[in-house]
Amino acid sequence: MPHSEYTVYSIRGLSAGVFGDSYVVIAGEDNDDIVNIEWHILTKKPEETLISKYFSISPKNFPPEVIEEIGSPYQYGASQAKLYAELNLLELLEDRAKELGRPDIASMYPRLELIDKTTMFVRSAVSGSHFKSVKQIHEKTMCGELKRKLSLTNQLPGTKPPTAF
Repeated sequence: MPHSEYTVYSIRGLSAGVFGDSYVVIAGEDNDDIVNIEWHILTKKPEETLISKYFSISPKNFPPEVIEEIGSPYQYGASQAKLYAELNLLELLEDRAKELGRPDIASMYPRLELIDKTTMFVRSAVSGSHFKSVKQIHEKTMCGELKRKLSLTNQLPGTKPPTAF
């Protein structure tokens, strides 16, 4: 039976005007033959944006002494995905600094702060924040646990895009 899990991080250390309410979701599924790892970066500014990437590793290619050193292939993959997400954020930050004409923003360093997994998705479902992005993650994810959680939160009342009045 595959092992499936995900973590959610809030992006901290930047002013709200840079990316707005923003998150990184790291998810993966570990089968005997392959470990699929994905990460999703959700930002609100200048507009709602989702960046999703993934990679796969084969645990059979890891010698036992390497597994001892790095932990499980899933743990290794998840830690690498977090590093890749941080690098992607730095690239986004450079682009955003140019967009805003604020080179000082490029020297900020965002940090990823682990948050309660359910909170972000429930808030998104009820408020409509990141509505399109969460829907896209639900469609794209290879992680069974994440897909299950998003199916549940999509059933909450208020799960629709926000409307102006």
